[in-house]
Amino acid sequence: EDWGSSQGPYSWWSNRGRAREQDKGWRIDYILGNDAAKACFHSAKIVRAGGLQVSDHAPVVADFKLP
Repeated sequence: EDWGSSQGPYSWWSNRGRAREQDKGWRIDYILGNDAAKACFHSAKIVRAGGLQVSDHAPVVADFKLP
């Protein structure tokens, strides 16, 4: 995924104006780390499955390979 673009993937959508349906969202959920975490970083994704049944946010998941 292109995390540097001004278009998705998004982790939050307004409940107004069919924002999620139209994929007009924001990236406001973050995972922060230091240099040690960067060295162990493996992958990241935003889990969009499930719609708005539970929340207007989508989980941001990061996987790390620890020594």
